[in-house]
Amino acid sequence: MATVTLPPPTQTAAPMAVVLHGVSWEFYERFLEEIGDQRIPHSFVDGELTLMAPGIRHESPKEWITRLVGALTEELGLPLRSIGSTRLKAQFAKKGAEPDSGFLIANEPAVRGRREWDIEEDPPPDLLVEIDITSPSLNRLPVYAALGVPEVWLYDGEQLHVRLLQENGYVDSETSRSFPQLPILEFAEWIERAWVTDETTWLKNFRQWVRRL
Repeated sequence: MATVTLPPPTQTAAPMAVVLHGVSWEFYERFLEEIGDQRIPHSFVDGELTLMAPGIRHESPKEWITRLVGALTEELGLPLRSIGSTRLKAQFAKKGAEPDSGFLIANEPAVRGRREWDIEEDPPPDLLVEIDITSPSLNRLPVYAALGVPEVWLYDGEQLHVRLLQENGYVDSETSRSFPQLPILEFAEWIERAWVTDETTWLKNFRQWVRRL
């Protein structure tokens, strides 16, 4: 396989992100072929390829939110299919990205029992999670909107912002579409609590809190 030579970056968008401008869709597809199954967090929107290199301040909250969503669906008796950072690419829209975490909840029955999933033909994830601590993810929202993802959570290290898809893109919301009974401000506090306690006790206490909702 031929090696892809990346054009030199023309802008640093954040301390842990580099934006390459003037990138064609063909180049983006070659880039994906070159990296194969390696996880390189990125987004491709309107000719801009953003590459990110997250650290522990990014990875820990990502894992914590994933565990909280898993516990939440278990306690509420909801179906769940976790897709992790599955690469989402929409050729029809010439956009692509790798979310930090993704979940099928209402749409889980449509893919149950299957080991392959086509984002352009199957139902989209019900919920995607983006961690905005080390690099912004707003440039990924057009990707998710093009794919019809109904809900995105953006966590900035202090607050959890819920964005719901409307006709003109994502708008802020005080409630979750996937978990309408969930008090978002209180839920976000559980993410911060994971920094100061062991995860076993933390998750046990979270489950008890969910049962009181």
